[in-house]
Amino acid sequence: MLFWEIIVVAIRGIVANKLRTGLTMLGIIVGVGSVIVLLAYSAGTREDMLKDFERWGANRMGCWMDRWSSGVPIPQTESFTLDDTAAIRASCPSIDKVSAIQELEANVSRNTIELDAYSVIAIEPDWTEISNYQIDQGRFFTDDENLMRERVCVLASMTKEALFFSAPAVDEFITIDGKRFKVVGTYKPVGNSRWESHDERVLIPIGTAMDRVSGVNGIGSLNFRLHDPSMSERAEEEVRRLLHERHPRVPLPDEAKGQTEPFRFWNAAEWQARREESARTLTIFLGVVGFTSLLIGGVGVMNIMLVTVQERTREIGLRKALGATFSSVMNQFLLESIVICMLGGLIGTGIAVLACRMIARLPEESQIPPPIVTPMAIFVAASVTVAIGLFFGVYPAMRAAGQDPIRALRFQ
Repeated sequence: MLFWEIIVVAIRGIVANKLRTGLTMLGIIVGVGSVIVLLAYSAGTREDMLKDFERWGANRMGCWMDRWSSGVPIPQTESFTLDDTAAIRASCPSIDKVSAIQELEANVSRNTIELDAYSVIAIEPDWTEISNYQIDQGRFFTDDENLMRERVCVLASMTKEALFFSAPAVDEFITIDGKRFKVVGTYKPVGNSRWESHDERVLIPIGTAMDRVSGVNGIGSLNFRLHDPSMSERAEEEVRRLLHERHPRVPLPDEAKGQTEPFRFWNAAEWQARREESARTLTIFLGVVGFTSLLIGGVGVMNIMLVTVQERTREIGLRKALGATFSSVMNQFLLESIVICMLGGLIGTGIAVLACRMIARLPEESQIPPPIVTPMAIFVAASVTVAIGLFFGVYPAMRAAGQDPIRALRFQ
């Protein structure tokens, strides 16, 4: 029997049992769809993460005073100061830019519009360069305005829309905890990550915050920009040594008591490496979950093919009595298995692509990164589908081809 004739016979066998074939394909459809959606979600998560770090910059680093988990007894009144940032600029050659930063919540309002417990970030002017923020209208506040404790502020894009709608905001006034601040600028949309809302905040000079905003008694953390990301370890050592010299009330950790370094650092380059490793682990895990569902679908294909072989035993016996070879009978049933898997794979791929497009249209507030359907994900899913059709179809096909024609013709 010619190859094309075998395909025609196989398709006729599939069409003859539409309901059973459809139910069998359902497992493959779900399996292929799961693989593609999960791999697309993993790719989207990784892309979203890389965009965050690209926006942040690989040469960013920060430091905070660990009062809780280090075990070192740090006085409650001890905190970073603006003199610390000045000393770091003067004494740490690995550091390009440095800024003190204090995050707080305050009531922000304009006329009748009120934003309760809103994110206000008190910073030094260098912080805008460290964070790669770009001005949209107006300007950022200056070093002189920070030193003079001027009540000026810069608004994020969504904050500007919430307070001013489409009206210009520069040179207008808003109220922060009852005090009037002049808007000197707005910055371009940065995009919100899953742990920070960059576009929903108000930036004010940290000198102004410490002098004119209630509840700001110290500095929570320090942010740095390195000359070179490869200098992170050197920069960390320089800053740590300087901070211990400037804060003698913060004791060195005692390893015998299980204490750890009280000045803790984060590094954007290290975070990126860890997140990429987590993304790879997530991809492997989601791939295993998807392929497991495909294997379950493959077991269903084998089960149905075994039933099909039993039902068509007399047909097999008649064909072999008329001269059908072992290979032609085996190829027929093997092709039926492959065709079922391929049709299920095509339908599953289509459903998965549509599902990914629908997920990509979810609002940003859902915090779900848009899935990215890559050609590799489709190729892998298609390859595994054909492999499953071959693997789970071989045994039923061999069982069909190995039938004795005389016994098969007598089968009831």
